[in-house]
Amino acid sequence: MDIHVLDNIEPWEWPANAAEIIVHALRDPTTSEHDRALAAYLAGEFVVINDELADELIKIIEDPDAPPHVRSRAAIACGPALEHTSTFEWDDPDDILISEETFDRMCKSLRELYMDATAPKEVRRRALEGAVRAPENWQRDAIRAAYALDDPEWKLTAVFGMIYVRGFKKEILESLENSDKQIRFEAVRAAGANEVKEAWPHIARVLQHGAGDKDLLLECLEAAPHVASKDDIELIAEHTHSSDDEIAETASEALAMLTMSEDADWELDEDLQWDEDADEEFEGEEDWDEEGLDEEEDEEQF
Repeated sequence: MDIHVLDNIEPWEWPANAAEIIVHALRDPTTSEHDRALAAYLAGEFVVINDELADELIKIIEDPDAPPHVRSRAAIACGPALEHTSTFEWDDPDDILISEETFDRMCKSLRELYMDATAPKEVRRRALEGAVRAPENWQRDAIRAAYALDDPEWKLTAVFGMIYVRGFKKEILESLENSDKQIRFEAVRAAGANEVKEAWPHIARVLQHGAGDKDLLLECLEAAPHVASKDDIELIAEHTHSSDDEIAETASEALAMLTMSEDADWELDEDLQWDEDADEEFEGEEDWDEEGLDEEEDEEQF
């Protein structure tokens, strides 16, 4: 089995030696640039990332002679492990993906790569995008600097960073009106992550008229529970009847999240109307699956 086979299998179905396959592809000098970039991307999956694979990613990040695309993939692949470790740290052995020493090395390498003005722009952008998954104080200035540039690619990186680093409400709201589709998409994600209530009018417009952009519509539905109020719920509920199963399921999940919020004093009745006198319980579609509340990991990265 090689990395191409792994790439066509869901990570949770990978064989026990998947990490060894990826390490071999990263170390083998005969591996093509394309395959090495793919191996770096796969190395970031939760089911395989460990200190050995993280060390290989760090080596690529720190290698100025490595192809920019490979270094970029390695930087992005660090993100999930950094976010997980930043959240759970090392209290529970079952939650540990990488050691504290490896975590610190990874953060240091990404910061230094971002700070290296001689590195290609793509590599520096991806270094910042990977680093923000474990927020640190230096990243605020980096995000502000990137956002201030008259460069849509750097601005896109900045708005992506705002998903994880707090303190950018004004910039998020500005970005929701940006003419660049990707920037608007990341701004919606940032608005949801930061619970920017002022973003609701923009999200509401997409829910009303955004059927032509499914990805943006889905992201707005995911953000809605974090920015909407009970007075706005009907607009979300309409999408539970969508003929597109993914849209309908995402809308149902959004409604369930709203009913489960700690300050909610309302719920859906069987006709998807709000009953303020009822207990907090979802009584909507019979086929609702609570497992749908679980988020995927990654990122998919842009």
